[in-house]
Amino acid sequence: MDEQRVVLEQLLQANGKLNALQTELNQQDELLKKLQQAILQDAIQGKLTARWREQHGPATETGTQLLACIQAAKAELVKQKKLKKEKPLPPITNAEKPFELPDGWVWCRLGEAGILDRGKSKHRPRNDERLFKNGSVPFIQTGDVAQSKKTGFLIKSYSTTYNEFGLAQSRLWPSGTLCITIAANIAETGFLTFDACFPDSVVGFTPLNDQATSSFVRYFIDVSKSYIERYAPATAQKNINLGILGELYFPLPPLTEQQAIVEAVEQAMEKLGQLRDELTHQRTQAGELLKALLHRAFQVEEANEVDVATPVEG
Repeated sequence: MDEQRVVLEQLLQANGKLNALQTELNQQDELLKKLQQAILQDAIQGKLTARWREQHGPATETGTQLLACIQAAKAELVKQKKLKKEKPLPPITNAEKPFELPDGWVWCRLGEAGILDRGKSKHRPRNDERLFKNGSVPFIQTGDVAQSKKTGFLIKSYSTTYNEFGLAQSRLWPSGTLCITIAANIAETGFLTFDACFPDSVVGFTPLNDQATSSFVRYFIDVSKSYIERYAPATAQKNINLGILGELYFPLPPLTEQQAIVEAVEQAMEKLGQLRDELTHQRTQAGELLKALLHRAFQVEEANEVDVATPVEG
């Protein structure tokens, strides 16, 4: 019984320490989340690349010039009948600008920075098995986009597949497309790693210059998530429309700086990932220690039960 009492005391002491450790690890995890958001906030405000600008000087192409090139590319697509002519978006007044931009950057609407378009799933009912039977074309939904945060915002899985009939009433988006959810899970983002279809609850962003713009847009959406959600009506399933997304105030840096921002963010996120892995390792070790102590306690208890049950020979 003495040994059992000692083990029990050790178990209680260890459990208290483990609970304190778990609390500390949870706090560290929350700090990492806040640090991640702070990095992205600095990225979209140009603070993350302040030293880069000092080292490289003024960009050869400003954000204003880049925006003009994007608009010219859109006009050419309209001329070729590959894109519908868009309604002009309202200009941004000085009072609407949420923060001051570095030299060379320009404010625009998100819809002006590339092409935003909703996915398609015209057929009703949407769950008609004729759309999916023997299908092989990936069809992703909002949940698949939301899950991509676990894989570096790369969409690597899909819930179901369309067949040729399903594909005919939808649209196939190319690998690399930035997906943005506008229903259920609002403002979740992820990049396709395969060609896929998606419904109108997901918006695809297509850059007209460089893939770095898509990454920068993803950072912007992530930082702006709570702001975007305020536009959603207070219903059981929140949703916003394409117009709300397209009219968001968007800080557009020169393309060379966008590329520098993406590189800086990726390096920072890699370090954060290493810190998260260390937290996970510490949690695992704490759990294994508790299991070992419990195992020892049960062994002692079983041994005592055997001693009590065994008759003493006279």
